[in-house]
Amino acid sequence: MKKIFSISLSEKLVQILDQYCLKNGFTRSEAISKLIVDHLNDGKNPDEKEEDKITKAKVELLYMIYDLFFSANELKEFSTRFDLEISLLEESLTILFESSNRKFYSEVKIIEDSIKINARYNSSSRKMQEIFEEAYQKHREELEQHGFERKIYQRFWSIEYKSQIGNYLIQDEIDIIARFILQKLMVLYTHFFIELDFIIDSKEAEELLETGPLKEYGATSSHIEPPYLQVLIGAKRGVRYPISLGSPTIIGRINTEINLSEQEFDAKKPVVSKQHAKLFWKKDKLYVVDLGSTNGTSLNGKVISEPDRRPGKEYELAHGDRILIANIELKLVLN
Repeated sequence: MKKIFSISLSEKLVQILDQYCLKNGFTRSEAISKLIVDHLNDGKNPDEKEEDKITKAKVELLYMIYDLFFSANELKEFSTRFDLEISLLEESLTILFESSNRKFYSEVKIIEDSIKINARYNSSSRKMQEIFEEAYQKHREELEQHGFERKIYQRFWSIEYKSQIGNYLIQDEIDIIARFILQKLMVLYTHFFIELDFIIDSKEAEELLETGPLKEYGATSSHIEPPYLQVLIGAKRGVRYPISLGSPTIIGRINTEINLSEQEFDAKKPVVSKQHAKLFWKKDKLYVVDLGSTNGTSLNGKVISEPDRRPGKEYELAHGDRILIANIELKLVLN
């Protein structure tokens, strides 16, 4: 922020100053600033020093986000599966996740006093834009609640988030902002990237990437056929758990058909109840009911467990539904 000051000079000094300005192409204020920097401050411009300090803090923020990203296995696996190259560009203050054909990318970018997250498909392909739009519409409410908005242009589809961070960052703020941005990336992952992964088929993926099919996740249990539940968020993402066709399927940790013990993020502090929820068939329809779990069950973002650990109501399920068992998210595949 600049402040305006006035100074008093004799007529002779004004003439000298004007001759200097005319010779060097400076305004009076520029000439006085240069003389102060050159002769009174050892050639060091305090404004430039301040800008260097601001830029250094922003670069440090980017590196912290970059490091936190690699601690999030879900984001790493998605980048690998979609063949995204990850790079940190100091000059443009950007972390870039980009497919080899440069059509599909996501980025975290600092622009002046704000930080921006986006995911974009850069092509006029109507089919691919429809796929991206479908993924977005499935969780539009959640994404908009977190500040994301969708923008459609002539040649690309984009989902974007922007937050003001200010120019003057102190160390404590850098850590807080980095973790906040990682949370926003996880929102984008949970409510958009997972859906995109789920609805896109192998042929469409090859059009998206132009480098071949999607890579498999580490542990997919790919030999299991529908109906099954697939782990979206858990310690072992991608694992498939078969659903019994004739008898109920209990989900939990002890004496269950689907044992989620291996999906706990902290085995010493399990959050899944011993018998947490039940899937069962009724007139060829599949239903879910919470069994009075401690940490609750949600269906497509809506809590379906009852307070006071009472058994919940029955809810009919459909292909693609997402079931949250405590903090472990599963996707239903029926066909």
